[in-house]
Amino acid sequence: MRPLPLKPKSRGVTLVETTVALGLLITATSVTATLAVRNQRLLADNRVYRLAVEELSNRLETLIPLSADEAEAAIHDFHNEELSGPLAGAHLEGTVQQEDYGRRLSLTLTWPSAVKRRPDVSLSAWSFADKKPQGGQP
Repeated sequence: MRPLPLKPKSRGVTLVETTVALGLLITATSVTATLAVRNQRLLADNRVYRLAVEELSNRLETLIPLSADEAEAAIHDFHNEELSGPLAGAHLEGTVQQEDYGRRLSLTLTWPSAVKRRPDVSLSAWSFADKKPQGGQP
């Protein structure tokens, strides 16, 4: 008896396998690139948001010890100031409202419609600078 001849084993890849592998590679690369771009945009927007909150916090710290008239004058001066860096082009607006136990100072940073993909940032604080101690206590 003679052994049956074995078919030679194919050690190469076929055109179909190569095409499928290339398609999967292109799909994975495009998804990864899209996610990388979105991640960079998110990081940039987060950085600008953090800077906006820090800027508003710094401005509120200067307004809290002022009297109501001085605070309103300072807020009016904020309208004329130009912000720099990543906050360039943003407009700073503020209000002073009398509350039962003091004044509420609110500042809002808004971007023009050309850069509107960033949300407005608002920060409020309460000031008791005009309140005088009662009962003769200092």
